[in-house]
Amino acid sequence: TRRPGDTPLGPDAPFEARRQAVNRFESELLDDVIPVIEKRYPVIADSNHRALAGLSMGGSQTMRIGPTHPDTFAYLGVFSSGMRRRTEPSPEDNTSSYPDAKKLNSALKLFWVSCGDRDRVLEAAKTYEQFLTEKNINHVWHLDSGGHEWSVWKNDLYLMAQRLFR
Repeated sequence: TRRPGDTPLGPDAPFEARRQAVNRFESELLDDVIPVIEKRYPVIADSNHRALAGLSMGGSQTMRIGPTHPDTFAYLGVFSSGMRRRTEPSPEDNTSSYPDAKKLNSALKLFWVSCGDRDRVLEAAKTYEQFLTEKNINHVWHLDSGGHEWSVWKNDLYLMAQRLFR
């Protein structure tokens, strides 16, 4: 989340600046956006009636926020995103703070992870899927046909949406 006067943050921005931006987004989502929606609209305000999904950068935000808040979101969708193998820490990757698999599996009703077979982030998506498998975190892996593009995300959303709130 950018504020007036902020400079754009890219992968080469200083670690601390990226960490602060990532934390601001999480805080704004949980402390501002969700409460406003619950106040203004007739929604059922519990995790079983709340989903978080995103594509590309939004998928990274879902990977970071969703699993660390299983009391807030019971349905997660990660489209065309993943984790890169890094030798140094990244503020965007907080998989070390995921709850244990037993807790996460009991809280989540769906954890959808998908990517196109010609997507530029396919290797990162596969790495994330392998991480979830190794940690015994229940998830659905869907390899779609296509690249980092709307037609893939539209199909993934269509397939995931059929499994929501059942």
